[in-house]
Amino acid sequence: MRILKPATAPSRSRLRTAFAEWKAATEPRASASGFGHAFFSSLLKKAGSLFVELLRELADQNAYQRHLAARGVAHSAEEWRRFSNHRLATRFGQAKCC
Repeated sequence: MRILKPATAPSRSRLRTAFAEWKAATEPRASASGFGHAFFSSLLKKAGSLFVELLRELADQNAYQRHLAARGVAHSAEEWRRFSNHRLATRFGQAKCC
């Protein structure tokens, strides 16, 4: 049977060294092509914004905002119900037959 030695706590200098290495490894650096972290961060932010706008369009949120602006009214449950009923009636009200 093997006897295990109790683990010892790392020294402060070892912790400082490990933290410094971790910090250096995670800091943004410029890539070989000249573009840095800021460029890719900006690109990712724009892509995320575009994705959110696409979802808002698919969920009729943009159309609802245009509806509110055209009528000059504030958001309310009744106004959402009126908008939804009108939207669904125009979309599915007239059944297509043969």
